[in-house]
Amino acid sequence: MGGVMRRGHRALLCTLVVVCASTVTGCFARYEACPGEGDRPDDLEVDNLVGTYRNPSGSSVTLRGDGTFTTVAWPAGLDEATGTVDRRRGSGRWELSDGSRNDFDVRLSFHEINDYEVGPGSYGSGFDISGNREDLRLYAWVGDPDDCANMSTFSSEPPA
Repeated sequence: MGGVMRRGHRALLCTLVVVCASTVTGCFARYEACPGEGDRPDDLEVDNLVGTYRNPSGSSVTLRGDGTFTTVAWPAGLDEATGTVDRRRGSGRWELSDGSRNDFDVRLSFHEINDYEVGPGSYGSGFDISGNREDLRLYAWVGDPDDCANMSTFSSEPPA
């Protein structure tokens, strides 16, 4: 009888260890989309994305038709940056990905960030896309993507 009880306790202990380890390591991440997160519109092309996008905190990204971009107060979360994010300026090249979920929808390749040493190559970053062609939104995560509070959404500005 004692051996059966010990095996039962061992099985319970092993189950608890697996559940705790999975929770701590993020294996049981959130399962619902955050508000504003969603699928990119079908048949989206580069021309649909050209323009300026701004988030509520004042950061902006301008995507140009020639494949270049500029940013103001972005990217956030650069630990090695020497200045404050609100004074950060960046530039480089952008491209629309093929839509696979293993990549950003919009890939950014920074060639210059004024308060950060990009190095001999470039600093890679990007955005995912949600909304529709008339109301496109770019979004990115600053910190843990399992916390919706870390999602930064950029809305398209009407053309000037």
